Amino acid sequence: MLGSIHPPPRFVITGGTIGIPGPNNIKNWFKIEKYETGIPHSYKLRYCPSRFMCPTCHFDCADVGLYQNRGYTRLAFNNKPYPFGFSKVNKNDA
Repeated sequence: MLGSIHPPPRFVITGGTIGIPGPNNIKNWFKIEKYETGIPHSYKLRYCPSRFMCPTCHFDCADVGLYQNRGYTRLAFNNKPYPFGFSKVNKNDA
């Protein structure tokens, strides 16, 4: 019996292009969304551009979570979002 075949992970990378939303830079758009974890003020990253940005594009929406392999941890698209929060910083702390 063959084991289940998993598609390769889609990683989050840097080096995107800042510009007018459209099909040329649609891979660079992420959203910060509230994430109901039971912990107040939890958020998650999600890749799912709106149709407003590119009405003719097709998107494979996905949450951003952790992918661990061979001792390395990377951000990747998956079904297990990685929760995070924001902290207020005072001017004198920066």
